[in-house]
Amino acid sequence: MRDGRLPEKADAAICREHMLSSGDAVVIGVSGGPDSMALLHYLATRREELGIRELVAAHVHHGLRGEAADADESLVQEWCAGRGIAFQVRREDVRAMAREKGLGLEEAGRQVRYAFFEELAAIREPCRIATAHTAGDNLETVLLHIIRGSALKGLSGIAPVRGRVIRPLIDCSREEVEAYCREEGIPFRIDDSNGDVRYSRNRLRLRVTGELKALNPQAEQAVRRLADAVRVDDEYLWMQAQAAFQSVRLGGEEGTTCLHRTRLRDIPPAIRYRVYEIAAEGEAEGRHLALLDRLLEQEGAVTLPGGLRVSVQRDKLLFQRAEAEETPDFPSFPLIPGNSYEICGRMYTSRILSLEEYENCKKIHKILLKNALDYASIRNVITVRRRLPGDRYRPVGRGGGKSLKKLFNEAGLPLEKRAETPVLCDAKGIVLVPGFGCDERVRLSSSTTQVLVFFEQGGGETAPLGIRDTNEGM
Repeated sequence: MRDGRLPEKADAAICREHMLSSGDAVVIGVSGGPDSMALLHYLATRREELGIRELVAAHVHHGLRGEAADADESLVQEWCAGRGIAFQVRREDVRAMAREKGLGLEEAGRQVRYAFFEELAAIREPCRIATAHTAGDNLETVLLHIIRGSALKGLSGIAPVRGRVIRPLIDCSREEVEAYCREEGIPFRIDDSNGDVRYSRNRLRLRVTGELKALNPQAEQAVRRLADAVRVDDEYLWMQAQAAFQSVRLGGEEGTTCLHRTRLRDIPPAIRYRVYEIAAEGEAEGRHLALLDRLLEQEGAVTLPGGLRVSVQRDKLLFQRAEAEETPDFPSFPLIPGNSYEICGRMYTSRILSLEEYENCKKIHKILLKNALDYASIRNVITVRRRLPGDRYRPVGRGGGKSLKKLFNEAGLPLEKRAETPVLCDAKGIVLVPGFGCDERVRLSSSTTQVLVFFEQGGGETAPLGIRDTNEGM
């Protein structure tokens, strides 16, 4: 190997961002293009050094490009077969899915890919999902967000690590990727649609980024530094916003979030706008925030997407959901591992397992995959309670903080089920929502020794061996 820039940069990114731990499995998204084939080759050659337990190449056939797509799949499959690398493929009619869900082709394809990757990763814990995003991809992403009027979150670009997703090539240019493929004799295929300037990203890549690099050959690196700095600032502002939200939040009826109008005025705009987003549970977009701010100075009301109505009532700012949820009155209680609990007519089981017991059980009972956490990471006592307005956490593999309302909407969970879903918390916040996974803070890792499982009995499967649905004998 004569050109070592890609391996060196990828090694540095993995080390700097703590992308991998020894014993991790890695699912790699591989399209057959130069970026993903370079990543596959790099991880395959570095497998032993990086301590990768299992390597899986995951390919999605989108059903869009006929024989060309078939050739992409064959290339990846044959390359993996020649090197003993596991290969998994998912075939999906993305065009039909886009029509059904009212999505663009790009977004529908993205959803299919990441759902497939998560599915493969879930049965291989601890596991990471590696994608081949490069410095060029990050530059294009930031530019797209700029022309769309994005806030700081958009300017932060593509995160090197988001949940279990890692991007080892994020510091590598396309030129470095292509040089690596040439030096190593790595085969790849080019998607003809990459030259179609009807797509915004293609137009930027073909007509804009070249001009920027002519002005500054280090444009990709400069934007990377900008994105990193913005991300740090944005994370800090959100931490401040969470604290500010609690300071201005008032008691209210179910289905309503109530904020103190006068106290809101005293909060700096950068924090105040984020408080609105928290209160709206993801339904307030950037263009709505200024409208909400006007309500601090005048009477009136604003209706946001999803039927969320925001109105003024004396010194209160009310966020009211059109579809108010009937919340059953089940009291909060401390969780005692080993006990089972009846909640709204449903039986839930809890138990502490050794990592070995958990690994054996999850092979048969997939229900455990999204209902387990690292018990040693818990802070103080676990409390089981009902969902509250504004509840948010960072479910593993979902790319940052999510409101429970948004997660439930995405899953199509009926209103009555939402109200009955228990939420597990410790002193630092939500740690687990059954069926939706644990928080990143308490995810299982190679250092886990005790696994706490909490799940609904009869939720599509029988109980794992040794776990009973009553407290007798526990």
